[in-house]
Amino acid sequence: DAHVVLRGGKTGSNYAKEYVDATVAKSKALNKKPDAPQVPHKVVIDCSHGNSNKDYRNQPKVLDDICTQIRNAGPSGNFDILGVMIESNIVNGNQSVDAKPLVYGKSVTDGCVDIPETKEMLRKIAEAVRAARQQ
Repeated sequence: DAHVVLRGGKTGSNYAKEYVDATVAKSKALNKKPDAPQVPHKVVIDCSHGNSNKDYRNQPKVLDDICTQIRNAGPSGNFDILGVMIESNIVNGNQSVDAKPLVYGKSVTDGCVDIPETKEMLRKIAEAVRAARQQ
């Protein structure tokens, strides 16, 4: 199966409920066309890149919004959200590939949240999914 990844972009973020709902609705509408290939309607939301304004420190804020969407989706839960992407590494932030010395466990590309922040983010999303399933 495939899925759409909402990453944000030049025009801003696209992780908010309105974008998720619009993406799912467009995918479902395509599936109603006769003889059209079926398009999966599940989405993965990237907490980094354009959705965080390319600032790794904004990833927890993006995730908090996603958790709210999942919790507030009603009895069925918003399981149109298939998953999230978190830019994560051992050490937070990033560094130039030319840094001397390189810091072990620190990204040389995009800025990342560190392991403790990643654990907290995963705890929050797991809690949101549990809460949605219990409604």
